[in-house]
Amino acid sequence: MREERHPDVSHSAQSQARQARHRHLEVVRATQGSGQGLIGLRDVQSMSKLDEWRSHGLDPHQMLVLPQALMGIPAGALLVANGGIPTQAESGRGKKVVADMDSSLVALDSKDGQLLGQ
Repeated sequence: MREERHPDVSHSAQSQARQARHRHLEVVRATQGSGQGLIGLRDVQSMSKLDEWRSHGLDPHQMLVLPQALMGIPAGALLVANGGIPTQAESGRGKKVVADMDSSLVALDSKDGQLLGQ
């Protein structure tokens, strides 16, 4: 399999990002009670929890690593989509109050979870 390179990202930056991805795995989840979003950082070998950060929203459902800088957000940042609708786990994630929806797209620093933009 051939690795695709992004022309605006240096080989060194791509290599560092690739190495970091092989050491840990980022996962999104919501707390059962409040639905607050969390990003879990796990070791790829043992799956042990290394760290956990807030997603700055409710019910995160998708996350990606930004391949190159965009609108002031650096390459390698995590982009997290928060659904913003409180759900009930006991009802198969049925939505509680759709009128209270507060969806968001946030950018987090992939090194420490610091909020870069919302």
